[in-house]
Parts: sequence; C-alpha cells; structure tokens
Amino acid sequence: MERGKTLKPNLSSITVLTLQLAAATLAGIAAFLLDIPGDWLLGPLLIGVLATLNPDKAQPLPPSLATAAQVIIALGTAASFSLSTLFQAAHYTLAMLMCIVLTGGLCLGKGYLLWRWAGIDIKTGFLGSIPGAGHSIVAMSEEMGADALAVAVFQYLRILLVLILIPLLAGYFFPVDSVSVNVPSVITHQFSLTEFSVNLALLTLLGALGVLGGRWLRLPQAVFIGPLLTGLLAFWFFPYPLYLPKLVLNIGLLLLGLSIGLKFNWQAAQKLIKAVLIELILVIILILGCLGVGYEFHWLTGVDLITALLGSTPGGLMAVMAATIQLGGDSGLVLGMQMSRMFLILLITPWLASFLLKTPQKVDEDFSE
Repeated sequence: MERGKTLKPNLSSITVLTLQLAAATLAGIAAFLLDIPGDWLLGPLLIGVLATLNPDKAQPLPPSLATAAQVIIALGTAASFSLSTLFQAAHYTLAMLMCIVLTGGLCLGKGYLLWRWAGIDIKTGFLGSIPGAGHSIVAMSEEMGADALAVAVFQYLRILLVLILIPLLAGYFFPVDSVSVNVPSVITHQFSLTEFSVNLALLTLLGALGVLGGRWLRLPQAVFIGPLLTGLLAFWFFPYPLYLPKLVLNIGLLLLGLSIGLKFNWQAAQKLIKAVLIELILVIILILGCLGVGYEFHWLTGVDLITALLGSTPGGLMAVMAATIQLGGDSGLVLGMQMSRMFLILLITPWLASFLLKTPQKVDEDFSE
C-alpha cells in the first residue's frame, strides 16, 4: 500500500508532463504555420504560461531536459557560423569593432533605462537588450539569474519590430522597382538514417564534452558556452560533415520555451505589461540609433549606404537579408557584419554580464518572485 501511494504522484506527474509537452508541440506547429518569429520557442512558452493558471497542477521540466535544451541551442548557434563569413567581415575590422562598441553602448543604455523606468532587475534589463542571437541569450539568461520569460519577451519584441520597421524604412528611403523579392532558398540535403544517427551521436558527445569542459574551466554559463566552443571547433575543423538536424533544434527551442513559461508568475503580469510598453518606445529609438551607427560605418569605410545601414540593424537577420537582396546591397557583407557581431556578443556577454552585475544594484522585486 505504501508503495502504491509513492508511485501514484510519480505517474500523475509523468502524465501532466506528457500532456504539457504534447500541447507545446501543437503550439510550436501552429506558430510555425502562422509564420510567427521564434515559433518553436514562443509557442511552447505560451503553453507554459497558460499551464501556470493552475500552479498546483503545472509540472516543471526536469533539470536534465532544461540542460539538454541549452546544449542543443548552443550547438545550433555554433552551426550557424562559418569561417568564410567571418573572414569577409574581417576586411573592416576596426570600423566594425567601433560599430559593435557603439551598438553595444546603445543597448546597454536601453537596458539601464528599462531597469530605472520599468522597475525590472538590471540583469533582465541588460540581457533583454542584447542585439542579435535572441534564443541564445534567452538560453543563457536563467543561469545568469535573470527572468528568462521577460528576457524572451524583450528579445522577440525587438525582433518583431525590426521585421516590421526595417523593410518599411528601407522601402521608403530606397524605393526599388521590383515585383517580387527573390531570396535564395536554403539548400536541403537528404541524409540516410545512418548519417543521421552518426551526427546525433557526435553532437551528443560534443555537448557532453562542452558541459564538462566548461564546468572544469569554470566558464561563465558553462552549460551554454562550453558546448558553443566545442561546437565551433567541430563545425569548422572536424573532417566529418557535421550538421544539426532542424528537428533537433526545434526540440531544444520547445523545451526551453516550455521551461521558461512554466516559471511565470501571474501576480507579476502588471509589471511586465508596463515594461513592454516602455520597451516598445526604447526599441524604436534603438533601431534609429543603430541606423545612425550604420551611417558612420558608411562614412568611415566607403561601403555603400544600403549595406552599411542594413548591416547595423539590431537583429532580424532574415528580414534584413531579404531587404538587402531587394535593394541591391552587398548581401555577403551584410551577413558578415551581422554574424560577426553576433559571434562576438555571444562570447563576450557572459563575462561582461558577470562584471556589470557585480556593481551595486537597485533593490527591486524580480518578475519571477
């Protein structure tokens, strides 16, 4: 009888967790079909938030699944960088570093204003304002002690505004006579079950080595940065053609989104709404400021204005690349500028955050409290 009593809660927890994962999967599919930015993260995140309407029945994800999500996203981030793209941008190293510093300064300023005006903690304000690599920053934020849900909201609100505003501004100031935009399609390959299995096994090994190595080296956010570094080395120099299946990346985003959503506190919703309204205004100012930085890049390097402006936008890579192709900019350089900034940000952010967050802070309640 005693045994039966101990088994029942476990079976119930597994059932609830299974239902949550199933609902998160359906939400991810729906968001994908509706073409919502960050579909496989935001859809499951919403399911997690809705599950907290009844906190007594909501089942948090096991720590092992949350760790797996960070490792998958770290490897997916590593797979998105190529040495050739970074080398192309290296021709403008000094000017690009100046632009990254200026853009970073604008974003830090936005994070500071969010902290002061919206009443959120400084960690959340800072990480929610980092430009580019939205899902990667969200993955690191919880380990840094920030409110991952608020960081996700701020990151994807910025991406959404960039997706809307950049094509409108580009079309208004640089009108072109074109009926359609021919964006190169992603080349897909058919892989056998054996190749898929070998890749999955190698990626699992890379992730495990990254986590162990990151912890051994005491890297900040070791669960993310460790696999990111091992992934970069493997994707760049390993002789076997490694790839991360889209299905695996989507699973990582789903687990991360659901994990964040299940930590939502409805009593803090009013503060989040206030912060979102302030964020709308600050993001528009940030976009205009980054366009100003792009103009300076154009003035310093002689790169055409369209390329310089679009290469300096704070995220929204797909919309930026589509606008670049439509307007006749240098798509290779725009991609190189965006990816180089993202690469440096991902490597610098943990150390910079650790330094900044040691400074005296305003005592305030966090969203998750």
